[in-house]
Amino acid sequence: MPFGQIMYQYRSSPVAHGEDRTVHSDAWLAKGWASDPKKPLHDGTVYYRLWRDDQGDVVGIGIDFEWASDVHIELTAAALGELLTVLGSDPGQALEDSLRDVARDDHRLVKVLDEHDITFERISFS
Repeated sequence: MPFGQIMYQYRSSPVAHGEDRTVHSDAWLAKGWASDPKKPLHDGTVYYRLWRDDQGDVVGIGIDFEWASDVHIELTAAALGELLTVLGSDPGQALEDSLRDVARDDHRLVKVLDEHDITFERISFS
């Protein structure tokens, strides 16, 4: 079944599908990089996966909100580091623990990213 409209958002400006836009994971896949298996963040509907380069270094993260709007937010490793700093995460703290509260819904996460001028990419299928 085809999706309705696909919306891309770069930081906070939505771009309608049809323009030549890609998200980080498209570029990472094109380089032959892969993601780890998805891990749960919240109540069986929110997951994350780390993306790694050929050497196994983390290049970014994808956070998937698997509900009716099917929203995906991607950050580079640098942007993830900025977010973790904003959240006051301890260096030894588990990533899931750091992200769990802010990633309960995509609007909350986007609000924090926007408020702190952290670059992200968001794609939603409706």
